[in-house]
Amino acid sequence: MDVKIKQQGEISIIALIGKLDSASSNEVQDTILEKVTPGTKFVFDMQACDFISSAGLRVLLIIAKRIKINNASAAMAGLSDEIMEVMKMTGFDEMFDSYPTVDEAIKSLA
Repeated sequence: MDVKIKQQGEISIIALIGKLDSASSNEVQDTILEKVTPGTKFVFDMQACDFISSAGLRVLLIIAKRIKINNASAAMAGLSDEIMEVMKMTGFDEMFDSYPTVDEAIKSLA
């Protein structure tokens, strides 16, 4: 998995590219958690994320908890139908608002 981070104003856009699984979860977790500070805003661009395993879901849970503790905010964008179905079945769709595009997610956090 590749993690690309860019700033757009006060919002960090984090693109997750590839598979979020046990092989990549620790690196993704460490990379994102170091960015979570009080009041930060994130958009997770999931357009190029083609798979999430249970280890990947665990990472999202840890990130969501850290975001909540720090009074930060986040949204997801571009989830594939398959990943959206997994998110809904596991209740993870309740942790992050989800939008079809990055631009819509950015607008929701502005």
